[in-house]
Amino acid sequence: MQAWTHARATAGGAATERVDNRQQDWSLCERTQLGVQSHAFRPGPLSFEETSVADFHRAYQSWLASAGH
Repeated sequence: MQAWTHARATAGGAATERVDNRQQDWSLCERTQLGVQSHAFRPGPLSFEETSVADFHRAYQSWLASAGH
């Protein structure tokens, strides 16, 4: 798999290094997971484009109710 990279520039405009976007994505995912695991985390509302997630939530809530939870 090819790593997409971009040049990181200095104030003078010269490219000083190449940054692997996969590493940036991994770091972002790690930080996001830490936030989600926090006791202070409260999920926000779903967007109108997340209908499959909302359908899953409804099905799961129905399953929990039928199981007596």
